[in-house]
Amino acid sequence: MSRQPLNSNYMLMLSKEHFADYAPLLPSLFSLNYNPSPGNSLYGSTPNAWNPAALERSIQGVVGVLLSLKKKPIIRYERMSGMARKLGSEILHRIQSEAALFDFRLTQVQPLLLILDRRNDPLTPLLSQWTYQAMVHELLGIRNGRVDLSMVPDIQPELKVCLFIRTTYMIVDTSSGNYSYNSNGPFLRT
Repeated sequence: MSRQPLNSNYMLMLSKEHFADYAPLLPSLFSLNYNPSPGNSLYGSTPNAWNPAALERSIQGVVGVLLSLKKKPIIRYERMSGMARKLGSEILHRIQSEAALFDFRLTQVQPLLLILDRRNDPLTPLLSQWTYQAMVHELLGIRNGRVDLSMVPDIQPELKVCLFIRTTYMIVDTSSGNYSYNSNGPFLRT
């Protein structure tokens, strides 16, 4: 790599590309930070079709995760779900069109990307074991490592925003900027 002077004090030594189209919340949990709203729906013209912007954001996020993990998976999706099929085929197309980026060392067992449509099976998520963090993300939403509880009536000011940091929780008092740690969970008094 050639050295290019940036200014009189520094030189470019190394350049790396990081794929960050997703937000890692914990070592085993990430979010695409896509929040559907009436103006920015997940669905297109029908409930079985993608909104093009939501589809592209989902493709970018999943491809970003795969590149970060250096995985080139086998892709499987539900046969009866048009949205899962579309997402799976678009991710496969992106992997094939960017083959140089996905030129990783082969593993003994090829990873599997399984795309499920939760609308087709509403009971299984209720039977599955959740981590505490996954449950909070599913029910309240974790955005950039923060849980916004400001919509809860009569909540104490110091509990309006909670930060998840691996397995330790940090409670932020947004009015004063004070931080305190709580190993029992983010919703208990400090």
